[in-house]
Amino acid sequence: MSDAGLVFAVVMGLISLLSVGYPLLSRQITLGESARQRRLYDELMTTYERVVATIRDLDEDFRTGKLNESDYRPEREQWVARGITTLQQIEEIGPLPSHIAVPTPAEATTTEDDTDTQIEEAIARYMNTMKEPASAG
Repeated sequence: MSDAGLVFAVVMGLISLLSVGYPLLSRQITLGESARQRRLYDELMTTYERVVATIRDLDEDFRTGKLNESDYRPEREQWVARGITTLQQIEEIGPLPSHIAVPTPAEATTTEDDTDTQIEEAIARYMNTMKEPASAG
């Protein structure tokens, strides 16, 4: 192969790599930013859920008499302030891009009836597959 042919093959190879690689790399950069935004959103939601759980626990302890009012009120106010700050941070992030899936409450949890139905259907399918080979032989 001549030197010119070798240079031409190398240049064509680089052009091919760039034409294929550029869309993949640019998408990777976009997904990286989305992943950071999603991670921050998840961290804030976890913090908020922890704050709500702590407030519920404080309320329960106060109702059952484990905490006196002088301890309960300031601590509850502190946790409420943390919750407000966390919600404000979540709002500052704004809506997540549409390609970042945020499960709705209906998608995130299934009801017990749905789970029971799914289990019963799976058992019925399994039982039907067990009957078919026996009847074929």
